[in-house]
Amino acid sequence: MIEFLRSPWGEDFDFLVAEARSSLLISSPYIGREPCKRIIAIGSKSEQAKHVSLLVITDLSRNTLLSGATDVSALCEVADVFPRTEIRFLPSIHAKVYVADNRLAIVTSANMTQGGLFRNFEYGVKISDAALVHKIRADVAEYGALGTRIDQQALKLLSAMAFDLNRVRAQVEKSIKAHLRREFGKRLIDFETEIIRTRAAGRAPHAIFADAIVYLLARRPMATRELHALIQRVHPDLCDDAVDRVIDGRHFGKKWKHAVRTAQQHLKKAGKIELREGLWHLMRA
Repeated sequence: MIEFLRSPWGEDFDFLVAEARSSLLISSPYIGREPCKRIIAIGSKSEQAKHVSLLVITDLSRNTLLSGATDVSALCEVADVFPRTEIRFLPSIHAKVYVADNRLAIVTSANMTQGGLFRNFEYGVKISDAALVHKIRADVAEYGALGTRIDQQALKLLSAMAFDLNRVRAQVEKSIKAHLRREFGKRLIDFETEIIRTRAAGRAPHAIFADAIVYLLARRPMATRELHALIQRVHPDLCDDAVDRVIDGRHFGKKWKHAVRTAQQHLKKAGKIELREGLWHLMRA
């Protein structure tokens, strides 16, 4: 069954969260404190929080965190209440999808924010057909697999750094002193570096790009140039042509195309892809 969903849809959001018995999937670029509090309140009323696996796919990029569009500390609180929480950081995520088990899904224009649930004029559909819900969950989870899993320690570090950076920025905005501007610039670079380090999670760039290559070639064969363009869209923060960051001995930024080619050769040697007539093909098992 498919129903149309108009704003405000906060009650539908609460109902979906309460319906989850084994798993809850949330895909939203922006995540606010008030919806997180609603999830915590619902999960705390019963034993639900102990048993439900919560998958959150979101954007933890610099601008998102500094603007307050996503409240990282609220995400940390959710993870504290739901011990089986997995958070995936995917900068290019734009889908707003909420799924409870394989029983109920909401696909909407609304982010998981107070504005998205109650103030903005949003629109979406609520789906209870099991086969459709299963398909939606699988598709969105496949997006999430391209992102980086962020543990609570890393999440709390990003939260603390964002808070500190916003404090310094407020001081800079009130002052014309050069040393404050320099201090803000230094901390901004440190923050950007830590975000990339968190995104990489100890993996080399070519290892991250290998997953993206397999994902893209599963759709259709592609030439290297097309792969480059699409990988840059999937991982814009790791494919920044304007900067070369060396983090833990690995290059992130300007040399990303070299890392993509390295990934292609590794996949080719492993028998996972092959080049035929100028197009890369995924080798089917």
